[in-house]
Amino acid sequence: MPPARRLRCSGPPRAGEGGWRVCIVDSAEDLNANSANALLKMIEEPPPRAIFLIVSHAPGRLLPTIRSRCRALTLRALPEADVRAIIEEFPAPFARPDAAALARAVSLCEGSVARAVALLDPATAAVEAEVSALLAGLPEPDGRRVLKLAETLAGRDAEPLLATVLDAIQRHVATEIDRRQGEGPARLLALVEAAERIASSAREAAIYNLDRRPLVLAAFRELAGATRIP
Repeated sequence: MPPARRLRCSGPPRAGEGGWRVCIVDSAEDLNANSANALLKMIEEPPPRAIFLIVSHAPGRLLPTIRSRCRALTLRALPEADVRAIIEEFPAPFARPDAAALARAVSLCEGSVARAVALLDPATAAVEAEVSALLAGLPEPDGRRVLKLAETLAGRDAEPLLATVLDAIQRHVATEIDRRQGEGPARLLALVEAAERIASSAREAAIYNLDRRPLVLAAFRELAGATRIP
């Protein structure tokens, strides 16, 4: 059942409960056509005392009819100093994290406290470091290490690790585009298109619960091909 349909099944709060019901849709651009239309129907005729928080990282991909019925609230990334201060106030087990690990997590989190906390986990940090090393080896990354990484992400509980891999890939592409601004447009376009195909494949893998190993292998093939373009 699409996520939007499940929201409809939850129904409005009972009169005796009071308060408001908050429905969070994250990320809205990942909804398929049927789910997007179901969401549109709900916000056109919302249940009583309900608020919809529709999160989108690419508002241009939303249905215009959904955008026109929403009030936009732009959220900006937190400065690194604020992320560090928030984490340092956390109770155990995050209290007083290793200084080097915290510095790396803050530098990579792109203003997200949740992402920084995830990167403080040793397993997540190890995957991020391995992905960064493989990306640095493009266009000829170590095939055995790529395969081992794909196997690591094949388990049922590996979805957070896959998110870390995808974040690292997006950071790599953004850095490469900035670094190669003076080069020909063909390579820049190839990098952008490769990143878009990887993101699209990741969404499909999540929606249809597909094996993540082909996704990881294909991602490095895409990036290697884009990097080779003169």
